[in-house]
Amino acid sequence: MAFNATLDIQTSPELKIAGVIGSCVSLGKKSNSVAETEVGIGGTSAWKFCGISPSTTAAVYFEVVTQVEQFGIYFYFIYVSFRIA
Repeated sequence: MAFNATLDIQTSPELKIAGVIGSCVSLGKKSNSVAETEVGIGGTSAWKFCGISPSTTAAVYFEVVTQVEQFGIYFYFIYVSFRIA
């Protein structure tokens, strides 16, 4: 079990973060990666988990902003997570 964990997500310009469903709270971090449409706990790109364990799960939802009509275009997202045991 670990405590005081944070999750920070960074995306490419073609993706936006709609939100997270899980046992977390918003840290209110605004960025260009945040979508206008919220799913679960949205409106931010960072969340705090008070306690996590190996069985803790969270669903992250993304919105595709740019419609891609050609093949070979890639999207990326980076999960930056920290935890304090």
